[in-house]
Amino acid sequence: MEERNMKKIYLFSLAAVAVGMAFTSCTNNEEVLDQASMRSGLKVSIPATFADNADTRVLKLDGNTLKSEWAKDDEVFVYKNNTLDSSPLKADKSGANANLVGELNNSYSENDELTLVYGYRSISGGIVSQFDYSSQKGTFDDVQNYDFSTATVTVTAVNGNKVETTEASFKPSQSIFKFSFTDNDGNAVNVKRLTISSDNKKLIAKILNLTSNSYYSINVSLDEPNSEVWVALCMDESIAEDVITFEVEDDNRNLYEATKVAAEKPVNGKYYQSTIQLTKNGQNTLEITPEEAYTLDGKSYNVTAAAEAKGASKKYNIYVIQDDATLTLKGVYIEEGWVGGNTFTINIEGNNVIDKLNYSKGIITFTGTGKLIIAEQGEDLTQYIGKDKPGIVLAGNLKLTFDGKINTIEPKGEE
Repeated sequence: MEERNMKKIYLFSLAAVAVGMAFTSCTNNEEVLDQASMRSGLKVSIPATFADNADTRVLKLDGNTLKSEWAKDDEVFVYKNNTLDSSPLKADKSGANANLVGELNNSYSENDELTLVYGYRSISGGIVSQFDYSSQKGTFDDVQNYDFSTATVTVTAVNGNKVETTEASFKPSQSIFKFSFTDNDGNAVNVKRLTISSDNKKLIAKILNLTSNSYYSINVSLDEPNSEVWVALCMDESIAEDVITFEVEDDNRNLYEATKVAAEKPVNGKYYQSTIQLTKNGQNTLEITPEEAYTLDGKSYNVTAAAEAKGASKKYNIYVIQDDATLTLKGVYIEEGWVGGNTFTINIEGNNVIDKLNYSKGIITFTGTGKLIIAEQGEDLTQYIGKDKPGIVLAGNLKLTFDGKINTIEPKGEE
């Protein structure tokens, strides 16, 4: 999510606390609204605060407090009867209390009920009207980008070009979690990537226009691996008793998994701390031995074909190829890397893509009549042709080229 000047979350007296998991509801989607029809507006100034009780924005646990405050010029958009006004109001100052000031473009009357929304953003030519939790970075600084909230006010008077309303008390649409990840022995697991999913599809990834929810997994990718991961989560009302699954890849490419039952839905606006004990996934590597030559066969695999092809239930993202073993690629896409022994063979059939080929020693012999694109290597692999450990051998009619980013292995004479 792009950076913006925004209301801040402040954390005071942080201590290690494990809280049983719960989760909560929300609302929204992505739509860019045309601003071409904007007209001179009605002036408005709405006193605005954040709800300050145990059931909403602030949670205190043994001296721990997480609370929201405005940043000057934070944008707030206004709905009336599900119609979004194209002109945002802005916070006139920073702090816990601010006035939301600006000019509205739609028509308003006394007793109209308005919904105020923090979390939309203006872009060139329109408004992105969604709350998007789907891709996060797992840090305290980043989680502030997902501190979406709403308030309801009533128009008390319209005098000339001035609109007066009741005060606005904003309540968040999600809960904030700090997860601490350990293995079964209590050792910290440094998370590089985290996927959180719900068995019954009750995890809300996006809320569009406060009316339509999209349900799928939340993906967290940390620039710097850490055992403590901050995540904003929004759950459907019926999350209670659902099973939440955590899939983790650590900084050494090990895969872990854990599940928790949501005993109750979390309260929107609360701050939860929870320790998640992970079990290492023993099937995260597919070992190719000389006795079991193996073919990956298929057209499109998000991670790999290996798990399904071998009847396993887990995904693989690392291949260990032992000495003198052969692995055939036949029309596959592989997201993650490879590890090899002293000598091994990759046979290429059809069109194949590997995002990145990882090996630090040994000699790879490429055979076959197909094509292999190594998409994100960033390193010119042609330098290893004919070299010894690491080295590359191209058998038959194959050639290897590098265009500055992508390495391509294909038959000679093919464009």
